[in-house]
Amino acid sequence: MFNFLFVTSNFNIMSFCFFAIFYLLLIKAKIKHKKFHCLRYTYATKLFEAGAPLKTVQALLGHSNIKTTADIYTHVMPKQKINAVEKLNYII
Repeated sequence: MFNFLFVTSNFNIMSFCFFAIFYLLLIKAKIKHKKFHCLRYTYATKLFEAGAPLKTVQALLGHSNIKTTADIYTHVMPKQKINAVEKLNYII
């Protein structure tokens, strides 16, 4: 519907700088400097860790191509590797 990251409840573009606020929050929380995009990456990763389908994450992130979501945000996590290997126990 909109191509803006942050809007008000009336769908007006917010005028203040979110990057500045983000960095101030990091300082206040005593968190080491992180790029703003880390929030998006963490969001996607946590969705995948929770078992969200690729198509759902694609829609939530607003990607027009599912390949973008798969190439950027999916990676083999240690827990997923262990789960995949443990599935062999049921086959043998």
